[in-house]
Amino acid sequence: MNEKELLQAISRMMDEKLTPINDRLEKIEKRTLKIEVTLENETNKNIQLLMEAKV
Repeated sequence: MNEKELLQAISRMMDEKLTPINDRLEKIEKRTLKIEVTLENETNKNIQLLMEAKV
């Protein structure tokens, strides 16, 4: 096995190891976005209620 083949084998091995981590990160990003949207909507609703109470 020459150096190029060895590097390609190492690269494939690293890709295999990183795939589950990347999948988990994508799921975390989606969940985080949902939480951010929910918090933003809730905050806007609460601000609106506060403003209505002052009027």
